[in-house]
Amino acid sequence: MKREDFVKKTDAVLVEKSLLEVPLRTQKILEVFGKGKKVLDLGCSSGQITLAIQSQSNEVHGIELTPKAAELAKAKGLQVKVFDLNEGIPYPDCSFDAVHAGEIFTKIFDIK
Repeated sequence: MKREDFVKKTDAVLVEKSLLEVPLRTQKILEVFGKGKKVLDLGCSSGQITLAIQSQSNEVHGIELTPKAAELAKAKGLQVKVFDLNEGIPYPDCSFDAVHAGEIFTKIFDIK
């Protein structure tokens, strides 16, 4: 499937909602990241996990492929870039203390 088709056909927000229903998933993510970090959330969808990470006094930036999901995240006050991770990561190396990359492998199309 081409990237364009994936973006048109995939409801990233629906996928995100189902992932939040996995027992202890969010709790474990929050334990791992802790507090006071600068975190990059790759594939942040509508920002539910991003917001949870941020709620622990973390500075969080999100990257999302799907414009609709990114707009929902921005509406929550999150810093989100619409960007295709197949092109790299649009930040300089060593810009973050930690990276959350939950569920992005379905959006990486051109791994070489």
